[in-house]
Amino acid sequence: MKNLVKAAALAVLFGTAAFCGAAETITQKPDLNKIEQKIKSDLQQSIQKNGPKHKETNDLRFSLAIFYAQIERFGEAEKYFRETFDIMKSLIDRKSQENAPELAVIAGSALFQVYQLTGQLDKAAALAEELLMCCKKTAEPFSQENLKFYGQYVSLFKNSGKTMSENAMNLLNSLKAAAENGSAPAQFYVALWYSAGGIYAPAPDEPRSLEYLKKSADAGYPTAQWFVGTALVNGQAGFPRNEKAGLELINKAAEQGEENAIRWLQENIFQTENKD
Repeated sequence: MKNLVKAAALAVLFGTAAFCGAAETITQKPDLNKIEQKIKSDLQQSIQKNGPKHKETNDLRFSLAIFYAQIERFGEAEKYFRETFDIMKSLIDRKSQENAPELAVIAGSALFQVYQLTGQLDKAAALAEELLMCCKKTAEPFSQENLKFYGQYVSLFKNSGKTMSENAMNLLNSLKAAAENGSAPAQFYVALWYSAGGIYAPAPDEPRSLEYLKKSADAGYPTAQWFVGTALVNGQAGFPRNEKAGLELINKAAEQGEENAIRWLQENIFQTENKD
């Protein structure tokens, strides 16, 4: 559930002022019925005024889907995520909205998570193929949001025992090539999949995983810095215990806005102060 709620922040990419207001209301005074009716009313008005595929209409449709996901009404969340994804996908080839592929990936990834949460793995697998094609059409095929989806996709197939498609394997091979060419985000995900096994090697390969993790952290990728930093602090995951070096990496990650690093520092504030 945390991943879906976190995905709400991505609504900013839609310019969704209505969602931001709704989210604030949910946090402060959870009058859920009032919030639901307000977003639905605004959505219907936008459909009548602007049409079903207008940017404002899509913003509100996505906001409503996020709202339903937050309160775990997944049937309704699925409906509105699906509608948003289908509309954004239809706009990609028309080039009528500049960042349609990126927005399609955001909406589709949220729908993908709903399918996983509700055990609809066949639907998730079918949607994954659609999402892979959208990812290929984004400006940066190995962007952070695309990589998050690739990670979810790999987890689905590893956990369900399903066989990955040829398209997926081609993409994962391209990701590995990007890692070998110096892409720090790609290096991080390749490291995780070497550690898990079954993707780039039949069994977990910790030495290769550590190799890519170090490269990613050294290149300044904040998630890798947080991961390696906490491993150094605790002497875990094959890293020798080195609290000073670990804290330096965690702080570097936090300075770049890495949420896990920021949370870790908040939770361990007294420990870090004592090290100073």
